[in-house]
Amino acid sequence: MTNEDAMTTLPNVQTRGDLTLARPERAVKSEKAATLANAELVVARAQGVYSQTIQQSRLLSAVCFFAATGLAVWNISTTFMIVFLALAVLVSVTSRILALRAFRQEIERTGRAQGLAEDAAQSVAAAKTAAFRARAARGDADAFDV
Repeated sequence: MTNEDAMTTLPNVQTRGDLTLARPERAVKSEKAATLANAELVVARAQGVYSQTIQQSRLLSAVCFFAATGLAVWNISTTFMIVFLALAVLVSVTSRILALRAFRQEIERTGRAQGLAEDAAQSVAAAKTAAFRARAARGDADAFDV
């Protein structure tokens, strides 16, 4: 008896054809379930998280810049001045990326709290984040309206 014979004689064994037919049905179910209740409220909260993250990054960058300036004025340490300037630049460069990540995580967290599956919550968050990034890239004044 070969492996193939053993597989065909077992009860309740799905063939590859059965498995491929079952996949689109699952995909349709997950697409139907991938909606947020109160989507406008969820996006507004995520926009608040985005704005707060940007403001915190700006504050941290300013503190690092003023620390570097103080070190330069009083000629305390050139090495620390360079470190603080590099940190200020690093924070200002990565602030938008980190804010978009926080935006997406807030939507994912809310989706999972509303009972969505993890992959459905991730796909909804990815769609909302992509819409937000597209509007921001176009330079829309109302980029927060996702």
